[in-house]
Amino acid sequence: MAHIPLKRLTLLLTTLALGTTALAVSTTPVSALSFDPLQYYSFDYHIVFSQAEVEPGESFDISIGADVECVQDTPIGADEVSVEVEIEAIHLATGHEALLVDGYSVTISDPPDWKGDTYSLDETVSMSLPEDSIAGDYAIVLRLTRVQLDGWNVTGLIPSSSRTKELGTIACTTYEEPPMPPESAPGQLSIDVLGHLFTPDIGADGELLAGLAIDRIEGQVSLTIEEGTRCLDVEGEALDYVAVSRAQSPRPYEEGVVLSAYNFYPAGARFAPPVVVGIVYDRDGLPAGVAEEDLMLAWWDREEGEWVPFNSAVEEENTTVTAPALHFSTIGLLAATASSGPAVFAEEGLLLQPREVSSMQPVRISVTISNTGGSNGTYPLELTVNDYAEHEVDLELSPGQSRTVLFEVARTTPGAYQVAVGGLTDTFTVLRAPTSNDENEKATGDEPAAVPSSVTEDKGMNPAYAVLLALAGVAFITLVILVLAGVL
Repeated sequence: MAHIPLKRLTLLLTTLALGTTALAVSTTPVSALSFDPLQYYSFDYHIVFSQAEVEPGESFDISIGADVECVQDTPIGADEVSVEVEIEAIHLATGHEALLVDGYSVTISDPPDWKGDTYSLDETVSMSLPEDSIAGDYAIVLRLTRVQLDGWNVTGLIPSSSRTKELGTIACTTYEEPPMPPESAPGQLSIDVLGHLFTPDIGADGELLAGLAIDRIEGQVSLTIEEGTRCLDVEGEALDYVAVSRAQSPRPYEEGVVLSAYNFYPAGARFAPPVVVGIVYDRDGLPAGVAEEDLMLAWWDREEGEWVPFNSAVEEENTTVTAPALHFSTIGLLAATASSGPAVFAEEGLLLQPREVSSMQPVRISVTISNTGGSNGTYPLELTVNDYAEHEVDLELSPGQSRTVLFEVARTTPGAYQVAVGGLTDTFTVLRAPTSNDENEKATGDEPAAVPSSVTEDKGMNPAYAVLLALAGVAFITLVILVLAGVL
């Protein structure tokens, strides 16, 4: 099928606009977009979030790869396609939007439009949530703002509903408020420790009316508050809640190892006398070069960007390290080491959702990489799909640091696909969609539909058919670019 020069297309569209040609068929972009792009292209793509959790202002990367093959000649060709996008973060609970990337552009020379043509894309974009971002989950959304074919703006041919793609979600942790403060009744202090709720009585002045000893919850953390302790928030008002949760990606400790850490909310809460915090350790799981007497508790000073040690005590009989805390922050179990030992990496938690998909339906993949050794190190993360290296990146991890990496992959061809990261493997399946035209497809084969005899290149194309076909071609090209740009 012959490709239509853009100059001719412009002339046809101008003729249409002047009303000099009556069209017997619909030439709207909607009708053009009714053509299935999967009839013309085979797509494979992936999206990778460098981490699942960040703080406001902390940089993270989104890496994108796509492989496209033209499986049937398209109705229109182009020498160059230019795409411009913006990326926003939308807070899922409040709907608040923040612009992360403005005016990011990609230019594709000689896009695939003949059968057998291929194109590969590999891009990495760095961004960060604004410094004033609130805690919670954010959808990272790409919006297509401009598409040009050989300098001709065709953005308007794409319905507005098709110009947006959600790339994934990322969690923002501010360490200032818990994700969901526990509900408290008047005169009670709600204390949520790893999902276990306690409700001691508290006076209007913040004085705890009964002592509380929370011992080794989930075998991980303890909290002791004496009767008569004044429990105040940063404003000096009586506390109405306390929450403790596991910190997934604690900041590294330059002089040793962070074995575990917990977020104690609300940040800045003050106690007099101090509360006693305890964190449990695994004697057999201590890194090489770390002895029990090396263990201590410390709080993370966000302003100074460093761990500040408490006056800690190691209770070897209980495998617990305790310390008095006058205020709340992120509190970590640390080990200062003279001989740090090598970096030791572990892969865990490979998760695929869903495991059965239709063609081009994305599969979300997550995996956590941890450095359980005593030194900084680089982990060569490689995600393979059916032994094909889908994504490779070097992760710089400090001792005790973990990072959860998020992937999205999609495949066109039905079949089973094995995903592997390190020693972990799992499988997803692309299902073949049943169609009522299966028998007709067997009879007609894979050949494209014949061009009507009334439309030939020698005699010139009927204007109505030419415009419809041209719009369809532009729609195909822009949909291809939308898929490519939609994973940027």
